[in-house]
Amino acid sequence: MSNIRNGVVRDLRNQTFQKITQLSLAYFSNEKKGDLMTRLTVDVQEVETGIISVLETTIREPLTILTFLAAMFFISPLLTLFVLFVLPMSGFIIGRIGKTLKKKSHLAQQQLGIILSIIDETLSGLRIVKGFNAEKRNLPNLANKTKTTTT
Repeated sequence: MSNIRNGVVRDLRNQTFQKITQLSLAYFSNEKKGDLMTRLTVDVQEVETGIISVLETTIREPLTILTFLAAMFFISPLLTLFVLFVLPMSGFIIGRIGKTLKKKSHLAQQQLGIILSIIDETLSGLRIVKGFNAEKRNLPNLANKTKTTTT
């Protein structure tokens, strides 16, 4: 499993990196560096997690499901039929909750991109800020940027 995961992640990172290096300069003037860094790290990690869960599910779960269904029918056929009726409804509800969580996750990733951009800009320009003795002046800007993006 780990060889498959590492191979898929390696290929995905290589493809993402190649795509970013092939984009035009106009794209980079519109996008923040933190957003791109987030896509290269966090998004690839999310895909990795998804791939691993799918691989584990497709290998392990069918046997588990069949075993439990057989045991459930053996214990109580009527109750098992009831569960099989209720299961799709609960799957629908869980799917709706998942969509809501996905939207919130997307917002959190955007905010992480903004934070990474601020950190990168701060670290890149730290010598200039220190040269002009503007550390205190720079702090409120950071607070204002994060407040405006969260509201």
